[in-house]
Amino acid sequence: MDSKSALEAFAQRYVVASFRERFLHEASKRPERLYSRICHNIEEILPSAFAGKRARFSSDDPCLVLEDSRGFRATTWGALQRRIGLGEGLLVVGNDGSRFYAETEGVKGGPSVVYGHGS
Repeated sequence: MDSKSALEAFAQRYVVASFRERFLHEASKRPERLYSRICHNIEEILPSAFAGKRARFSSDDPCLVLEDSRGFRATTWGALQRRIGLGEGLLVVGNDGSRFYAETEGVKGGPSVVYGHGS
């Protein structure tokens, strides 16, 4: 599955219905805005039912990651392990859009909020 299709599948499954179109627009045209939302206003994107949950990935699982304002890039879960839990904000989407892991940015030295789903 290509990146665009994976993000569309992810949005359809997990993104708040009223934000799906905006998510896809920002993912392709305004990644800096989407990254800011992940860091500071993730509740605009993902339902709170996914807060505190985690997805299962194997280290060699391919995925897309939004970890800065430059946009999504292809990688593997194993390559991201050094970034998980740092509280810097990121969104990881499985290569087929069927699972995800997200972290907000830690606020004032506090912990980040983790969202996830899928196995």
